[in-house]
Order: sequence, then C-alpha cells, then structure tokens
Amino acid sequence: MAGIVLNKLKDLQRPCLVVRTCATVLQMRHKSARKFFRAREYQNWKKKRDADKTWAEPLLEYQKMLENGPPPPEIEPAPLHAVSRIRPVKGVPWWEKQALERLGLLNTKMNELTVHKNTPGINVELRKVNHLVKVVPVRFPHGLPEDPSDFDHAKLKSNGEFVVNKSLKPQQAAEINNDEYNERRKWSLDGDTIRKEMRRKLERKAMHDEYYVAQYSYHYNQDGKEEKYDRWTKTVKGKEEKKKTPLPSAVPRPGFNT
Repeated sequence: MAGIVLNKLKDLQRPCLVVRTCATVLQMRHKSARKFFRAREYQNWKKKRDADKTWAEPLLEYQKMLENGPPPPEIEPAPLHAVSRIRPVKGVPWWEKQALERLGLLNTKMNELTVHKNTPGINVELRKVNHLVKVVPVRFPHGLPEDPSDFDHAKLKSNGEFVVNKSLKPQQAAEINNDEYNERRKWSLDGDTIRKEMRRKLERKAMHDEYYVAQYSYHYNQDGKEEKYDRWTKTVKGKEEKKKTPLPSAVPRPGFNT
C-alpha cells in the first residue's frame, strides 16, 4: 500500500518539473533572441552610418577649391628668432644641456628672450630642445630701425614684435595741430585707463579709500606723541592691577571637612 502511494506522489511531481524546465528553456531562448535582434539592429545602423558621407563634403569641396584656386601666398621666413626657455633644466640629459649652452639658454631665467639668426645650424640646435624652448619669429611692425639711437627706445615683446617708440623731432612737433592737446582732451579718459586704475586700486586694496579715513593705532611711539599712549606704563599698570585683585574665596564642598 505504501508503495502505491509513493508512486502516485511521484506522478504528481513530474508535471511540475516539466513546467519548470520548459520555462527555463523559453527564458534562455528569449534572451538569445533579444541579443540576436539587438546585434542585427546595430549592424544595420553601422552600415547606414558608414554609407553616409555628408560630413566629408566640406573637406572635399575645400580640397577642390585648393586644387582649382590660386596657389597660397608664400610666407617670407623671419630673419631672426626670439627664443625663450619654458622648462627647467633639472633632470635634462647632458646632450640637451650642451645644446642649451650653445644657444645661450642654460643659465638664463625662464621666459627670458634671446635673439638668434634663422640659419640651418641654429635650427638644428633648436630642434634638439624643441620641448624645452619656445621659438617666436621676430617681426618689425614699425619697420627696421634706421638710426642707432632708435635702439635706446626699442622693446622686444614676448610675441616677437620689435617696437620702436620714436621721439618726435622739432619739425614733426611743430606740424602737429595744437587743437588736439586742448584742455578738454587733457582730462579725457578712455576705457583702458579706467580699467588700469581700478586694477591698481584693487591690487593695493585701496578701493573707496577716499570715503574712509585711516585710523592708526600706534604702540611703539612711531609718531613721537608719547604723552597720548605709553605702552610700558600701560602694561605695568595692567600687571599691577591684576596682582592686586584678590582671588575668589574658596567655598567648601558639602560633606567635606574644611
């Protein structure tokens, strides 16, 4: 009798196992199908993306314009180079230090300009240390200096411009119209001047100082008025007063014999 009951119970459990197995198989098939369709969608999108060449049209048009248009103008090389060192020399190999020494940049300060000729020998040395230096072509916006005295009023900027601030000669000063230097123009201000003045006040922490009067508190008789404040007398009096003040009387705690 017991064997019959056990066989019936086993028969009842078999459908549950079959249902669980089918559900697992369907779930696995669903995941694989989802991955398959996602991969197929990605491949279709990739084909469309590769077939679209609209992004390259401006480049092709520019290439055609260069081929059919006039040749670009030749840039005249600068006769001089303004070279400055932008990296420290510590830890640099010895051959790079020798190149810097030949260029005169080994013992100079950083960002200090040094002028060199634009020759093949100098360019070879600069190519060895191109990661340590900054090379800027020297330009002459005011033209080449005509007189040796122009070098006294010349300045080489960090961008390579050689600017000459020429002083006016007497004949040129007489030709200038005096109406440009009237009283109204004398007191006129522009935006750059105002910004420079405001920046100067901000750096000196003097904004609105005309509205606040400074009140100095001297302790070492800097202004020579010892009768107003005597630091030594004040400190001595303060110490004497502190010594004279009696200490608070001790209050006995309850439960203890005094």
